[in-house]
Amino acid sequence: MFDMRAQLASKFLSLNFFLLANEKNDDFTVPVSQIKKWMSDFYGWAQEMFKDRPYYAYGRNVTFAVEDGVFNKEKLKAVMEAVSEMGFSVFLKISLRSLSENLDFMMELSKQKCLGSLMVTIANKEVDALGDVEAIFARIKKMKVAVTLLGSMKDFFIAGAFSSPSLNGSDVCFFLQEPEACDKLNTLSKEMTPCQEKMVLCVNSEGLIFPCAGLMSSPRHSLGSVFDKDFFSTFRMEGDILEWAFVGPDLLPEGPVLSESGMPWPCRRHVAEVLTNG
Repeated sequence: MFDMRAQLASKFLSLNFFLLANEKNDDFTVPVSQIKKWMSDFYGWAQEMFKDRPYYAYGRNVTFAVEDGVFNKEKLKAVMEAVSEMGFSVFLKISLRSLSENLDFMMELSKQKCLGSLMVTIANKEVDALGDVEAIFARIKKMKVAVTLLGSMKDFFIAGAFSSPSLNGSDVCFFLQEPEACDKLNTLSKEMTPCQEKMVLCVNSEGLIFPCAGLMSSPRHSLGSVFDKDFFSTFRMEGDILEWAFVGPDLLPEGPVLSESGMPWPCRRHVAEVLTNG
């Protein structure tokens, strides 16, 4: 039978890599060579794990999140090309400001078919400094890739995203990072649902692997590291993580809430409790 571990592992066919340039800005803190090796191991593990159910391989994607656009372009291009050749869709998460500074490079990536989707974070504090935001939106449209804009309603209005001639009628998804209504509600209307449908392997800038982006601030919930040679043959889902995956977090009626995060409010409550309780 298809065991519980495989059922949960099927949620991990998508990956989030949080990349940070090293001090010399000639590579990432997890070197490109190591990322490519680990991705190759991951690809082999997924093929073996789901050889009898290949449909689990559909929709595989890897998201690379670059901090403030500080990165070695050739290194980023190399790792995106390698991952794309493995059959993964490649997403890139970047701020609107960083995108504006690297538009020619992004156009090159899209032309070479190694960029499948662009996730652009918008913060109103940087919009004024960008000048002609509509010109940036027009360049984004020419890339002919799926686009998701992430921000608050206020951010979208200040950037003119809803009234943009370039975005109007385009295949653009607006994702609210801070649902204001949920913050004002400030209560749990029902029990938390199991986390397994939302889980995705996340690799931080140090190479530690987590089953959820929210848990990256809690090192004890790491599943291992991309530097572990036997990660895919030894990692286990145990304790709290297994319970959260199949039952859901058991939150207190009242408690702290993590602020300034793109996670849904209930998840921010959960992460705040995890950090508070150690």
